[in-house]
Amino acid sequence: MKLKGLLVAVLIIGVLFWVPNVGASGSNLSGYTICVDAGHGGKDPGAVGYVVEKDVNLAIALKVAQVLEMDGANVVLTRDGDYFVSLSERVQIANSAGCDIFISIHANSGPSSATGFEVYHYYTSSKGTALATYVDDEIAKLIPLKNRGGVKSAGYYVIKYTKMPAILIETGFVTNSYDASIISDESYQWKYAYAILHASSATSAFPSMIHYRLLRVSALPTTEATSALSSI
Repeated sequence: MKLKGLLVAVLIIGVLFWVPNVGASGSNLSGYTICVDAGHGGKDPGAVGYVVEKDVNLAIALKVAQVLEMDGANVVLTRDGDYFVSLSERVQIANSAGCDIFISIHANSGPSSATGFEVYHYYTSSKGTALATYVDDEIAKLIPLKNRGGVKSAGYYVIKYTKMPAILIETGFVTNSYDASIISDESYQWKYAYAILHASSATSAFPSMIHYRLLRVSALPTTEATSALSSI
């Protein structure tokens, strides 16, 4: 009886955690090129508080790149380490690669009481607005931080001069202890990545896409992947 019960448990776990290989043909993002921009870097630390912005930006950006690639996308990173890249260089990287969308990862700073995330698009970009709306909605589902008033428009250099739908995400405040604990936590960083993946798959920037429903997590570190999926 014990052996039978164990076999049943193994089968149930297998069903719960089985997901298709999204890198195969038919993958939602196959054929698309996405630029993931980790803000700041090198001599430019960005905002400094309980954590350093450039480090959080890179950690999240690398996870975003990994899950997008697992879903078939060709990912272009403006930086993959701790070095400085100018704003004009970031734009040139995305434009030269002919990217379909541009996603810039940042973190905010302010008074210690300031908290929450924000998603920005360029003023006149309708597809950027659509992408920002999807990302904003998905982050709100997975991240226990305040949504600071929905999507916002701005003229930030990297979303103004890129030639594709572009957004800039302020993941949280490095100057707020709770926000800092969330954005520097590896399991929540995976959740930011999954939120961006969901939104990229569903956005009207890619009108032919079917909404993404399953994630391939077998290639992710077991502990982080299990933790990240627990509330999805």
